[in-house]
Amino acid sequence: MRSAKGVRLGSFLWAWENRSMSPFAKISGHRQGTSCGLCAKRPGWGPMYLSDLNINNLTVIQSLSLQFGPGLIALTGETGAGKSIMLNALDMVLGARAKTDMIRQGAKQAQITAQFALSQDEMARLNEALDQHGLPACESGQLLIRRQLNENGRHRQWINDGLTTAAVIRDLVDPFVDMTGQHAQQRLLKPAFQRDTLDAFGHLDAQADKVAQLFEQVMLTQQEIINCGMDEQEKLRRQDWLQYQIDEIANINPEVGEDEKLAEQRKRLANVAQIQVQSNEVLELLTDGSANALTLIQRAAPLMDKLVQADPALDNLRQQINDAAVLLEETSRDLHHFGTGQDADPETLSQLDNRLDALYRLQRKHGKNIEDILSLHAEMEQELSQLRDLDAHLAACEKKLQKQFKTLHDEAQILSASRAAQSKRFAELICTELADLGMPHGRFEVCFEPLSENATKVVTRNGITLGRYGAENVSFSFAANPGQKMGALQAVASGGELSRTLLALKRVLQMADPVPITVFDEVDAGVGGGIGEIIGKKLAALGEFRQVFCVTHLGQIASQAHQHYRVSKEVVGKETQTTVQALKGNDRIEEVARMIGGEALTEVTLAHANEMVQSAATRVSVH
Repeated sequence: MRSAKGVRLGSFLWAWENRSMSPFAKISGHRQGTSCGLCAKRPGWGPMYLSDLNINNLTVIQSLSLQFGPGLIALTGETGAGKSIMLNALDMVLGARAKTDMIRQGAKQAQITAQFALSQDEMARLNEALDQHGLPACESGQLLIRRQLNENGRHRQWINDGLTTAAVIRDLVDPFVDMTGQHAQQRLLKPAFQRDTLDAFGHLDAQADKVAQLFEQVMLTQQEIINCGMDEQEKLRRQDWLQYQIDEIANINPEVGEDEKLAEQRKRLANVAQIQVQSNEVLELLTDGSANALTLIQRAAPLMDKLVQADPALDNLRQQINDAAVLLEETSRDLHHFGTGQDADPETLSQLDNRLDALYRLQRKHGKNIEDILSLHAEMEQELSQLRDLDAHLAACEKKLQKQFKTLHDEAQILSASRAAQSKRFAELICTELADLGMPHGRFEVCFEPLSENATKVVTRNGITLGRYGAENVSFSFAANPGQKMGALQAVASGGELSRTLLALKRVLQMADPVPITVFDEVDAGVGGGIGEIIGKKLAALGEFRQVFCVTHLGQIASQAHQHYRVSKEVVGKETQTTVQALKGNDRIEEVARMIGGEALTEVTLAHANEMVQSAATRVSVH
């Protein structure tokens, strides 16, 4: 869900303040509350984590209901069993693009539901954002997200049972979930990702965005100057065209709201005959007919006078009858004036038609309402004025560009200096992590190369070349062994080295900005058992203060997990189904043994697996 550019780099005081705590007591069945030691120590309960994931009719998954606690969670199983599908389901429920071909064959829809346990601080932050989107608030420290995939492609999604969009879900959960997929290594090799990673680590996003905005302003002004470079004949043609359009609008001289007012007037005049007939019919009933309403009320008035003499309490009703007679007389008089005042003059109707035709012709030509036509008229007058005084306008643009470029250069220099300063600390931390990951002689550097004036989307003035992202290209240089020449990461690193470098980057970024939930899909690609054990320890350390999901094929990593789930695929009848089993005790030892020694379990592999699990259990800090 989160690219390096989108990494939220807030304070990491919480991670430092709690670095000596061991966060999770009994991982299995853990729920937030004061019964947990860490939750009691940390104001606002514990960190956010995914507590429940339910999947129905998604590819090979017919029905799946899982409960998780905090810590490192290992997902293991044979290739194709459905491990990555579970992570894809999580990605989709968090707003990623959903595809109809993911719906299980024979089903009309798939449904994914995710429930998250929240700290009080996280719940307060989310509720504020939910309120802005008009969505129900989180209650009892729970956030519920549901996604429904329909075969017609019209997918639906809810937050706390409030209907919303996938974009809103992405916006809300982005600060809380970091997903690293199987293709993360390829992203790591791209210079843009490397630049954004450094900016994320150094808290330079705001400065980088400022440079990008200034660059856009420079490009717009430069385009203005290019537009001023038209030849004389082209300029004259443009002037003639603009003058014609300006005169046409000025001659018609439309007013805002005029078209609606005239259309209503025309409709009324076109129906004069009908209006007069219906007015006379109403008058006949009110006052003009032999048994009209006014006559009947006037006949009732003397009778009411006698009733009042018999019972003065009825005087209020007599007054209402008298008022009704007065109201009928006034209504009849007004209606008579209205009916006789209508004139279906053909000349007036023709004038209205001509005026409306002129207004509609303008709207059809320019495809806009009258407000926009008047605005366009002003813009064309301004452009015509500029064309008639092109030299002065060109000089003004050149002066503006000079000022804008200087501002861009100043801000780009600030960004460059900040990048250079942050790169040293960044490289040191990466090297420390690489050493912990079995590369004690690994070297890592951030390299800067000035932009070439021949590059695309750059601006060069007075020998200075600047681009949207500053004054330089940023890249990572790497060497794994002593005596090895430093080279571009994408050119010299093996698959296993890339896996470890990616994990090192994640570790360093997590130190700067702890994200509650981190997901790794096969971060162990290209590494062996020895390095796998080191990676497992690193992941377990990450799990000390957050929830970490890891799809792995290495028993050395799975043995380090706080929770272990085996994903299997089986044939039921004529259908293939994915099942998930939470592993404990002997089941877990057998799964780890299978991962390190193959399907044929022996006493040696079982003993080794048992030792790995027990050793990790004593090493993993749980209170």
